[in-house]
Amino acid sequence: MNTESKLNKANEYISRAKEAFAAGDAEKTEKYLLKAEKLHPSERTKKFLEKVRAARGSGDAQKPPPRSSSSEELENRAPRQETTEPSYSPEQLKAVQSILQLKDYYEILGVPTDATEADIKRAVKNIAREVHPDKNPAPGATDAMKAVNNAGAVLLVPKSRLEYDRRRRDALRDLSSEEMFKTFFDPDSLPTLEQTMPWLLGAAGVALVGVGAYALYSAFQEISGRSVDEGREGKKRTIKEQRQA
Repeated sequence: MNTESKLNKANEYISRAKEAFAAGDAEKTEKYLLKAEKLHPSERTKKFLEKVRAARGSGDAQKPPPRSSSSEELENRAPRQETTEPSYSPEQLKAVQSILQLKDYYEILGVPTDATEADIKRAVKNIAREVHPDKNPAPGATDAMKAVNNAGAVLLVPKSRLEYDRRRRDALRDLSSEEMFKTFFDPDSLPTLEQTMPWLLGAAGVALVGVGAYALYSAFQEISGRSVDEGREGKKRTIKEQRQA
């Protein structure tokens, strides 16, 4: 390295030393000045180095001048309410919720009641890829995974599966009976007054016509019977009077 190159490099180190000194870093300042002094000794570098060492000894290293707080800086200092986007997708949330809404083990795993052991294992593995908390950060993923594991644990053991199937059939039977009772006896399933009013009016009209017809028939029967009786009595009196004469 020739003399000119050393001088240029020394000046570069001095410039860096000035920047470090302005930033309050006396240690880095002294480091650059020593490199500059080694490459190209000068009186200016020595004085600068003495100044830095004196500042380091007294602990009064030059600090950068305080800057006036502008309105932009004040805004930057003010706490900001950052809106954080959810770390999960709508599809991930939907997958979790679809599991949590189900209670039936076959429905949770999405398999038929006659599913084989291999079908059940495959279903558990596939669903775990979608709802396992390590792969799905949506809320409720842990509970969804527990439901899947419980369903698989019960249906993969023949004895527990038979017991679950029996209880499931009983529950479905009781549910069917309850729905039938509600259909016929639940007040909420009965028609409203507005719905039954036309039928009631029609039935009442038919009943009134029937009652009127029956009343007319009864009156006619009574009059007819009375006329016959009176005719018979009159005929009897006429025969009696003839005999007496």
